[in-house]
Amino acid sequence: MRQLNPCKNLMDLEGVAEIFSGMLYSTIADGKQFTSARQVAAFVGVTPKQHSSGGKTNMTGIIKNGGVKELRCALYQGALSFIQGYLMSAQN
Repeated sequence: MRQLNPCKNLMDLEGVAEIFSGMLYSTIADGKQFTSARQVAAFVGVTPKQHSSGGKTNMTGIIKNGGVKELRCALYQGALSFIQGYLMSAQN
């Protein structure tokens, strides 16, 4: 995965390692099949559930059964890594 430019660009972000960049690239590829980032988020399964009725929109928690579970778990672990690094640097 180190040879692919999209994976290299993803690994430049803090909290993103080879495994996650490879998972994301193999799942979504170049992303041209999606028209917006919202569609990518819905595909992965990180958008909140939406219940609409009578013009009122209620957004609740993330759907746990939909999307790509492994990718969602790796994204969560990367976010935890980023937050932990941020908190550690803020203490110093």
